[in-house]
Amino acid sequence: MHKLLDHVTIRLHDALFQKDPSTSDVGREIIHKGAALVAREGLESFTFRKLASEMGSTESTIYRYFRNKQQLLQYLMSMYWSTLEWKIAFATANVENGVSGVDKLIEVLSDPLKNEVKTHSAHLFHLHNIAIRESAKTYDPELTKKIQVGYISAYSDLIERISKIITTAQPRYKYSRSIAVALVETAHHLSYFHSIHPDVVEPPTQGALKQILHHIAFTAIKS
Repeated sequence: MHKLLDHVTIRLHDALFQKDPSTSDVGREIIHKGAALVAREGLESFTFRKLASEMGSTESTIYRYFRNKQQLLQYLMSMYWSTLEWKIAFATANVENGVSGVDKLIEVLSDPLKNEVKTHSAHLFHLHNIAIRESAKTYDPELTKKIQVGYISAYSDLIERISKIITTAQPRYKYSRSIAVALVETAHHLSYFHSIHPDVVEPPTQGALKQILHHIAFTAIKS
């Protein structure tokens, strides 16, 4: 399974780039080193100048692929959501029982780094860290509508995947998409919130996060 996951390729919406970075070695290096740099420094400190320096290249080269760092963030987050959807689809592919499917998706959400995926050479480890720290910034109202639609398509596909699994477990439940969003956002924002306010919430260890997500999902569908 690990070897299979290492070779996943994600096709993303054309609105997320100026030139598809997956089509060239330079583009893949931008994604690989860009993900590592954003994860390490945060979006505010990240610049194309720093990325160009890491690559031994020029800023103009990066601008051929991405309009600005916000578009690059959208691309990286879309990679992450699409990879997460793929992992959930893989984990639940041969699960016939709806409740077992919910258990499987919770396992993925609580530990997305299991069998780490390399997607366009960007490690899931970096993408996961970016999702925890920076995902809220992808909803910046100043983004162009075109980029936002491109970004939302990957997130929406993930939510739709989770929603269908919840519906299979409980067909009469009316709010499967809302619960899907609650599960995804809780899985990431609890970790971020604990990192900035450690005294407010308990440490979201893998075991604790799995319990919390399980409680959210099954309290909802059994109500």
